[in-house]
Amino acid sequence: MPFQPGHKLAPGGKREGAGMISAEERLITGKITKRLLRRLEKASDKIMKSYIQLAAGRKVRHYNQQNGEHIYTEFEADAPTTRHAIDKFLAPAKQEIELSGTFKVVKMDSYDPDNEIDVTPRKTITSDK
Repeated sequence: MPFQPGHKLAPGGKREGAGMISAEERLITGKITKRLLRRLEKASDKIMKSYIQLAAGRKVRHYNQQNGEHIYTEFEADAPTTRHAIDKFLAPAKQEIELSGTFKVVKMDSYDPDNEIDVTPRKTITSDK
């Protein structure tokens, strides 16, 4: 079989799906992304509320399936979500607090007689016997 331009079985020939994304596909992808972002923004309060509830935990009531009476209540939290919240939110906040308390600015070029420090050596009392 002789070589045909664009023949997909020939070495170096045209392959399906090779090359850049077409302008139409980029436009469609952009529209889908914008729609998805709008939907996420609308639902962001609900998402954050459920995330915080999973991380912080909640009370779960257990009922008897036959007669529907309340048996007991337990506290339930999702451990991986709690660890993620601590790593992502609490640790950086704690680090910022610690860093903000350690810096002190001292201006060395000004003289303040009220805050003068006496650096003269102290006299030692020696006793002669």
